[in-house]
Amino acid sequence: MGLEKVEIKIFSPVVKNFVQKTGVRSVLQTKTPIFHGINPTLTYLPSSNSFALPRFCSEEMQLARKMNKIAIRQAKAGEVVRTYPKATPQDLKRLTSETIEDSYSRVEWTNPNDGKVYNLLKQGETEDGKVIVRILDEEGAFIKEAEIVPKDIAIIDDFAANIVYTDAANFSHGDLVKIYAQRNNPFANYKLINVNDKEQFVLLHTYFKESFLRITDKIKGRHFDYINISLADEHSIPLRLEELEPQIRKALTSLNGHTKNGTRILMGSGNMGKDYINSYIKEQIEGVGAISPNGKISQFSASRNSKYTQHYEVGEYEEKLVYNNKGEIIGLNITGKPGCDYKFKVKVRTDEQIQRLKDLKQQKAVLEAQIDGVNREIEHSYNLSRSIMDLCSKDLEKYKKFSELRKKLYEILDEIKNITNETKCYRKGEIIVGTSLSTPTRTAKLALNDMMEGIL
Repeated sequence: MGLEKVEIKIFSPVVKNFVQKTGVRSVLQTKTPIFHGINPTLTYLPSSNSFALPRFCSEEMQLARKMNKIAIRQAKAGEVVRTYPKATPQDLKRLTSETIEDSYSRVEWTNPNDGKVYNLLKQGETEDGKVIVRILDEEGAFIKEAEIVPKDIAIIDDFAANIVYTDAANFSHGDLVKIYAQRNNPFANYKLINVNDKEQFVLLHTYFKESFLRITDKIKGRHFDYINISLADEHSIPLRLEELEPQIRKALTSLNGHTKNGTRILMGSGNMGKDYINSYIKEQIEGVGAISPNGKISQFSASRNSKYTQHYEVGEYEEKLVYNNKGEIIGLNITGKPGCDYKFKVKVRTDEQIQRLKDLKQQKAVLEAQIDGVNREIEHSYNLSRSIMDLCSKDLEKYKKFSELRKKLYEILDEIKNITNETKCYRKGEIIVGTSLSTPTRTAKLALNDMMEGIL
């Protein structure tokens, strides 16, 4: 189902011709027209006059509004302590597991049609590529097992340059986007398309602008159900398509061509606030804005116009450490979903180790000051001495003290080195924000809705 802008042709034939052509005896018998698209219009053929239909009149946008309301409601509810009183022991283990493997083989799905919550567990795959899922209700009770057809999602992003989100978890912007997509829909097929082949992170309006055309050429002729672009080029005054640079107009035209083949393209609304618009959200590209944990539009969320931004998901998340059943730190959670989003490749420094490092550094400073003092005393004695024998007899105790202090210093330096080499620091309470997070969340949810259509 594509999102090509639909123009409903309105004729003014006499009722007789209408009846002859359609067989309908009364216009009251005609079905309510089904509109598609994100900005559908009506066109009166004789005069060619067109006018925009009301917001959310199409099926896609009605669904968007339902999902927006669900996202707002769930954000306001805050962190929910999930219990599964009706789950089998095996299902309960998978639902509550903190391992990276279990976290990426399950998802909590809210049916936008009735608002009911379901838990989906991946059981395996069929030979023809379908995903076998075990469907449970909100309390964990088994409903059915079904085969779903994965949707193909292209993520166009920067996968080359690492960004320091925490000292223990450095990943690219594209990796971050992929995490939010996969945690909201672990059953889709993801194609990662890198816009940056340089070893530096650059935003859309610089290098991405240069590579945008190259990327759209790269996906030309290929079919995707969804394309996710969590990048933006923002302007305080909205630009018309014809005012953009020629290569960008061509690239956007190429992207829009995908919608005619059934592809939906979602793009971040931007992070510069209400007075700015992402100029790349044109024609059939759908914008995704961000809401805060209190259910309000985030202050940084841009393109606040229904023509540009039709979707909203939470775009502000707190980083939290994930522990295993032994109380050991195993990874990081940044999506608010139960489980682990990112598995640390190194051990995270414990509170005890952090305190120990502080103590060691204080001891190191004291020892260095003492060693410096003793060294000065020895130098002073050396300058006054008439012979080496005279120096040794006077300062033997000072040399012993100097050696003991230096030995302690080396021991402290070795312990500091061992702690810092074997562990990495983690900054607690960091907040990650941006429409880069809300966009893949909505893209993944839309694809999952499609995959679950007709299953329940």
